[in-house]
Amino acid sequence: MGAALSIREPRTWLRWSLRAGIAAAVVLILSALPYGRLSGSDQGKLGAMRQELARVKADIGQTSEELRDRRRRVDSLKNDTQTIETIARQELHMLYPHEKTLRLSDVESAQNSTAEGVR
Repeated sequence: MGAALSIREPRTWLRWSLRAGIAAAVVLILSALPYGRLSGSDQGKLGAMRQELARVKADIGQTSEELRDRRRRVDSLKNDTQTIETIARQELHMLYPHEKTLRLSDVESAQNSTAEGVR
């Protein structure tokens, strides 16, 4: 009876080794299958999608930078009185009640515009 067990053990070990080898081969083949299925046009589409992804990421980075700049500007408008005064003076031409403004025009341009009107 002991001799019969020793004969079966190598066969069992061989059988399980063969099964494990086949299973590993099947797993390798199945894992490589998606890569082999990509045709030339699919690979072209994949490349185009990667380029589009890179472009979109660049756009997101640029937009994020613009958003940060606008948030800084809004924060300065909320908290910095000097910024508000500068905008009021330069863009809206506002003055304090005790201030007066002088508007100087270029004499040559005024003469040229009247001379053109005469012609």
